[in-house]
Amino acid sequence: MDPQNIINNIRLEIKELFNHPENVKDYSRFYKDNEDHIGLVTQIIRKLSSEKFKEVQHFDKKQIFELCDLLLELKDSTLQNISFDWAFRLNKKYTKDDFSIFERWIDKYVNSWSSCDDLCCHAFGYFLFSFPEFIPEIHNWTTSKNLWKRRASAVAFIYSARKGKYLDDVLKIAGSLLVLS
Repeated sequence: MDPQNIINNIRLEIKELFNHPENVKDYSRFYKDNEDHIGLVTQIIRKLSSEKFKEVQHFDKKQIFELCDLLLELKDSTLQNISFDWAFRLNKKYTKDDFSIFERWIDKYVNSWSSCDDLCCHAFGYFLFSFPEFIPEIHNWTTSKNLWKRRASAVAFIYSARKGKYLDDVLKIAGSLLVLS
């Protein structure tokens, strides 16, 4: 596995996709800063992510998570989307040890409504659904100084709520967040 080669190939394809105006959209409303956030349309990113995942799916989970970390370190929203999508594609291989990875990603890389919802509605939401013993820890997130971690405490339950699970916790989290606002 040559991670840098994989990442360079992804970045080249992204650059090519940006050359077509129909692939681009303004996502500035999802950010708290006053900067422009022009990115690829989500459907285009998902398609690219799917194609690129086929090239790495034979790697073990640890290697793919390491690739995800490298993508996240580049602080590019498109690469972030790909990283979070790849993490979700590994959901059948999750173990309890993966909690620390997801929490670190929330602390270090989640920086917008979009990134919070992308990670927490899919990969982390599935994790929480599969390992409810972490729910008490998520309740603690409601008092975090990190805005995105507080949001993650609620958004992480969307996957479970859609399946009718942990609804009491959803209400408790919502109540905690309302009290704090």
